[in-house]
Amino acid sequence: MPYDLRLDQTNRLLDLRYHGVVSVAQRLQAWEESAPLLEASGFRRILIDLTAAIAATEPLQRTRDLVGRLTHEPLLLASRTAFVAPPAHPANHLFEVLAAAHHYPFARFADRDAALAWLLSEEPPV
Repeated sequence: MPYDLRLDQTNRLLDLRYHGVVSVAQRLQAWEESAPLLEASGFRRILIDLTAAIAATEPLQRTRDLVGRLTHEPLLLASRTAFVAPPAHPANHLFEVLAAAHHYPFARFADRDAALAWLLSEEPPV
C-alpha cells in the first residue's frame, strides 16, 4: 500500500504518511483502516503527510465522492486533521478545496512540526 499508518501514543494522534502514486480507492482504504483505530484509541487528531505522494490521475467525480463521504463522517468531523504538503500539492489540492466547502475541520502545513504544533493546540482550522 502507498501509505503507512500508526497511532502516535506520545502525541495521541493518528499518523498517516502517503508515498508514491495514491488513488482515491487507496485513500478510502486508509480511512477504513483508520476509523477503528480512532474509535478504539479515542484519539481525535489526525496527521496526514502527503509530501512523498502523487495523486493518481482519476475522474473528478471519484474525488468528489470520497470527499462527500469523508466530510459526513461523524468521527472525522469531531477530529482535527492536519495535512502536510507543499502549497497547491496536486495530491491534495482538490480534496482540500472540496473539504473546505463542506466545513471539514482541517489545516494545511508545509512541514510536520508546524502541523503537529497546530494539532496539539486549540487553534481553529484555517
